[in-house]
Amino acid sequence: RRWPVRVPGGGGEEGVWSGVLGLYLYGRGRELRLYDPVEGRELRTHEEEAAARRVAEARVAELEALLSPGNGPLPPEKRRH
Repeated sequence: RRWPVRVPGGGGEEGVWSGVLGLYLYGRGRELRLYDPVEGRELRTHEEEAAARRVAEARVAELEALLSPGNGPLPPEKRRH
């Protein structure tokens, strides 16, 4: 394989393929980004993962509060379609 290679789905960036990891590695600004061709997406950075986890935990807490005894059914504005 020739180096560097164009990262599929990497926004046109060039990087390197790691056969050991099974990922493309490339730089964006000052960050090392990883692209998983099997999943067809970039892997999240630690900061992105932490932010997504906070959002998910907040949603779980909201749903637990809504589902606690005495709250009744979900109002229409709280339902996801």
